[in-house]
Amino acid sequence: MLPNPNSTRCVFATLVLVASFMFTGCGRADEATKAENTQLALLIGCTEYPNNSRIPELWGPANDVPAFANLLTHRFGFSPENIQQLVGWSDDVASRPTYDNIKSAFENLIAVAKPGSQIVVLLSGHGTQIPIPASQLTTTDPANPEYDGLDEVFLPADVKTWT
Repeated sequence: MLPNPNSTRCVFATLVLVASFMFTGCGRADEATKAENTQLALLIGCTEYPNNSRIPELWGPANDVPAFANLLTHRFGFSPENIQQLVGWSDDVASRPTYDNIKSAFENLIAVAKPGSQIVVLLSGHGTQIPIPASQLTTTDPANPEYDGLDEVFLPADVKTWT
């Protein structure tokens, strides 16, 4: 879930994140596997939150994203052009892990994925919990996976202060 930093009332969308390696064994993917399945990755690292002074800066995400990209390319045979990285707060606005960039990256991932694709998503940064929407089932209903009444959300780098 990502809070929309541009709205006065945050709207949350559910994101199901799955890191799936469909390799046989733990070694490098062979060429036949790469030809049959597209390997795609979206690596997101939020280091600073310039629109919200209550959220402290993190140093780890700036290291996590390139380290994970290196692991994917060198250990699991991912092509570097199939790994999208949104990290830090550089002058390149398109590379920032903002709400709009993250949303666009997920939309692009959905558009290019094929049946049998191997998809890896990494979210490195701050998160929080928010109350489940009133429209959701009651917290005592066994069908509701959020027994504590709270959803966990990932905070994009451009998140604003909320109440």
